[in-house]
Amino acid sequence: PKSPEFTNVNGRLRLDEQTIYFEGPSGTLGSLPVTCVGSIDVQGKGQYNLNSYVRRVDINEVLDTFKVDKFVHTEGFATAEAHLSGPLEEPKMRGRAISIGDRGVFDRIPYLSASTNFEWDPVDGQFMFTRIEADIQGGGRLTGSGGYFFDLTKFATP
Repeated sequence: PKSPEFTNVNGRLRLDEQTIYFEGPSGTLGSLPVTCVGSIDVQGKGQYNLNSYVRRVDINEVLDTFKVDKFVHTEGFATAEAHLSGPLEEPKMRGRAISIGDRGVFDRIPYLSASTNFEWDPVDGQFMFTRIEADIQGGGRLTGSGGYFFDLTKFATP
C-alpha cells in the first residue's frame, strides 16, 4: 500500500526467523512523531500486529503528512493511538484521536475538546470517522461520522 514513509527510526527491534518485534522504536510518519509496539510476521501468513502512538501533534501537520487539501480553516493539537493489523499487502488501521490543549477551531467553530474513532484502509485510501464528538466553546455539542478518500497517487514513487 502507498502511504507516507516511516523514517528516522530509532529504538529496539528484535528479529527471529519469521517475525520482527517492535519494542518501542520511535520515528516519524511524514512529520508525525510515532512510537510502535508489536510485531510483523514476514513469513507464513505475513501479518501486521502493531500498535502505534502519536504524541502531541498539530492537526495541520496530520493533514500535510497525508497530503490532504485543506478545505476549511483548522487549528488545534491532538494525540492518537492506532492498531495496524491484517495481511502485509492489505492492512487495516483502527484507532482513536483526541484533541489536547485549551481549544481548537474547525471551519470557524471553536471547540473545547474533540475526539473520534477512525478506520483507515491504506490499500484504497478510505478513511472513515465514527463517533465524532466535539464540545463547542460557548455551549453545545457536535456529533457525527463521515469519511474521506485519500488520493494515494500522491505517494507514488517517481
